[in-house]
Amino acid sequence: MQLAAMASTVIACGGADPVINTTPCHVQSSTPISMGSGSCGPEADFRFNGTQDQCGLADGGLDCPTLCPTYSGAVAIDCSLSQETPQDNVLDIACYYGTCVTGRRPEGLGLSVATGGTSSGRLLAVMAQLEAASVSAFTHLARELRAHGAPGELEARALDASRDEVRHARTVSRLARRHGARVPKVRGERQRVRALEDIAVENAVEGCVRETFGAAVAMVQAQTARDASVREAFARIAVDETRHAELAWAVAEWLDTRLSPEERDRVRRARARAAAELIESTSRRSDAETMKDLGLPAPAHARAMARELHASLWS
Repeated sequence: MQLAAMASTVIACGGADPVINTTPCHVQSSTPISMGSGSCGPEADFRFNGTQDQCGLADGGLDCPTLCPTYSGAVAIDCSLSQETPQDNVLDIACYYGTCVTGRRPEGLGLSVATGGTSSGRLLAVMAQLEAASVSAFTHLARELRAHGAPGELEARALDASRDEVRHARTVSRLARRHGARVPKVRGERQRVRALEDIAVENAVEGCVRETFGAAVAMVQAQTARDASVREAFARIAVDETRHAELAWAVAEWLDTRLSPEERDRVRRARARAAAELIESTSRRSDAETMKDLGLPAPAHARAMARELHASLWS
């Protein structure tokens, strides 16, 4: 699967900058009503008093760093609002202290919040954490491919990818520190050699969906980031991430030859769910200036990118 040609398509999707509503609403308590570690990192839910207009629900614009309380010393990167009825003046806000844009996550990964520095620095710190986590993800993938008798070329490409991710983690960590942020350490569990179906499901979700979208986002960052050092870094990262996405599709093709029809169907369903979740996550927005600094696509652009990839690869 050759993915380099997708660059012109996803970059051309376009989209207006997000509208940020800076009118504050009022949090009932800075203590979360629930918290956990979601697919994109730490999350916390809070209860607010306010109307749709006050809290930005009517036009979809949210100033997440202002609306969300700090969580373990970190400032929210994204958020979303919900309410039971349009007349209800009590809102729930889900605050996200991580990002969905990059990284093949290994099984058992524990993500931590990024603290210190600017909003751009904290977002870069989360990206750096995911890049570091991808090192072990690719190393373990190579081990599993070898254990299951995969072609040596696939194992070699996975090991090459792990070395790429070492460089990425160092590069993005330097960028985060330049912005005053502290990069959290990666926490994970000891990994076992899994059944082929389990490997295929993870590869479909983390490789064919998340890494493929991450490569597309990196291409956009390389061309549109206002920060020249970010453009330069992601120009190199985008090339590597595209190659990693191609590896994911090559691994998927080999795994298909080893799975039963029922197993292949379950893998396809897992990929479809991951694609739907990713498309939904594109509605989340960060501070407008941060997005411009880092070249991150605005929500409308990101959703168009994801839908284009869904139509061409994920469906």
